[in-house]
Amino acid sequence: MFRRALTTAATLLASATLITACASSDANPGGEGGPAEPPSVRDQLVSFVVGAYATEEDIAEGQCFADKVLAQVSEEELVEADVLSPEKADGFVPRVPKRMATLWADSQFACTSYIKLASRAQAFATNNQLDILTYSTCFGRRIGEARAKQATRAALIRNFKSPAWRELRAAEAYCLAQSQVLG
Repeated sequence: MFRRALTTAATLLASATLITACASSDANPGGEGGPAEPPSVRDQLVSFVVGAYATEEDIAEGQCFADKVLAQVSEEELVEADVLSPEKADGFVPRVPKRMATLWADSQFACTSYIKLASRAQAFATNNQLDILTYSTCFGRRIGEARAKQATRAALIRNFKSPAWRELRAAEAYCLAQSQVLG
């Protein structure tokens, strides 16, 4: 039961990636100058990809994702749809209106490797207690990018009964077992 909850959390984590506070270079950091300004819509979008321990590559991927989303949807539409509200997210996955799910997933997959994100999420969920190379290789063979994109769209609109979502979950469970949690 615990392992199932862990894999669910990791799947959701990978589907929309890690939601974290995004430190904007433009925002006032607080302190002497007063309270910090809320992050911009673009910075919030970047944070969906960046994660807690961002590398330069992660930041570039997050910026790519934000630019692609904002090229298709206005900041006002995102705010109005309440997509960026952490209170509206289930776990780590934002609830995205059906009309935005495809462009969100397309933007994410154009800028990041789902296999990398899923592997990172599993490492996070298991506290780095798995063979990440084995997991990545297995997962990459069992679920292709196109099917992973379909599963991501399903997760974004909360269609957890979709065949793509179930297939992704089965691949994830199989590969987690194959990667033999180390201990």
